[in-house]
Amino acid sequence: MLKLQCEKCNYEFQKENPPKRCPYCAAEDFIIPYKQAQSFLDESEN
Repeated sequence: MLKLQCEKCNYEFQKENPPKRCPYCAAEDFIIPYKQAQSFLDESEN
C-alpha cells in the first residue's frame, strides 16, 4: 500500500497504485507520495 496525498486539497489516502484523479476533489495529476516532516527538513538542508 502506498500512502499518497493530493497537492491541491492535501487529502491523504492509501492505494495500491496511484490514481490519476484525487478521490476527494477530483483534481487530475496532483497525486504525490505522502511527505512526512523529515522529508521537508531534508529538502530544506539543500
